[in-house]
Amino acid sequence: MHHQDLNHAAELMKKMLDNFANNPEKIIDLFSEDAVVEFPYAPGEALGFPKKLTGRAAILTYAKSLGLSLRDYKINPLRDWGRYTLSGTKTYLFEYTGDATTVPGNKPYHQDIHAFVEITHGKISHFCEYWDPFYALTVFDMVTVKTA
Repeated sequence: MHHQDLNHAAELMKKMLDNFANNPEKIIDLFSEDAVVEFPYAPGEALGFPKKLTGRAAILTYAKSLGLSLRDYKINPLRDWGRYTLSGTKTYLFEYTGDATTVPGNKPYHQDIHAFVEITHGKISHFCEYWDPFYALTVFDMVTVKTA
């Protein structure tokens, strides 16, 4: 049963991530009404990277805004993901990569990502994603790296 639960959670996540920036309206029913989305390493609202979103409306608003910054966002194939179940829970750890093109700037964007996901009654109730904030700030020209 655990393997089946893990596969279902992975498929749910893949569907959500494939549509998050590209077709945000398609993701909202995958989340519970009071779902929480967290980005613990995000620089914060002031720079356009919120740390926490609560509820479907906030998640949808953020997903729509992400589509203005990233074009053709793609997650690597499910067969290449790292997948783990936290023992005795409905919480899963997934490892995947995301690639896109920045808007504006037309630069390649790549992140190696880790996410903890909790599934409740077949819906995503908690999604906590870890990605490299320094890289994001750099690729969007919010910080400049000095060279020697």
